[in-house]
Amino acid sequence: MGDFLLSLITSLVNFLRDTFGGLFDSITTFFSNLIHGLGQFIGNLFSWLGNTIQTLFSPIITFFSGLLYFIGQLLFVVVLALQVILKIFAIPFSLVGSFFNLIFSFLTWSGTGVMYDSSFTPGVTMVFTALNGVGGNVIAGLLTVMIWIAFVMTIMKIARRT
Repeated sequence: MGDFLLSLITSLVNFLRDTFGGLFDSITTFFSNLIHGLGQFIGNLFSWLGNTIQTLFSPIITFFSGLLYFIGQLLFVVVLALQVILKIFAIPFSLVGSFFNLIFSFLTWSGTGVMYDSSFTPGVTMVFTALNGVGGNVIAGLLTVMIWIAFVMTIMKIARRT
């Protein structure tokens, strides 16, 4: 009985396939082509719309990108100019500041020397006593000021050449 039912169902399926198979294939092909054509139409529509918008707004986008590039390069040049100016004036300001620091240290000097280790104290005391007797502190201070002035003048000569 099982074989009979199986052969009956198989015969029915074969009959329906042979009778309506072409119809189902035609309907499937029709809807497949319809969906494929509709997808191509929508894709072409959006491609055309994108190209049209790009063509319309391309000059505006190009203008603003060029303007932003120009502003960026202008700011870059301004920053470089400020760096150059700061580097040019850094050396003279440093020299003038050091010179005034030297003058201020001369004005506020209390006359006390550096504290040395006890083994050096007798020799250092003897040298400073001998120098103080002949005006060594004044001479040392004047020589230091002259060295600084010569140094500043040399830096100015070098800066004038470049």
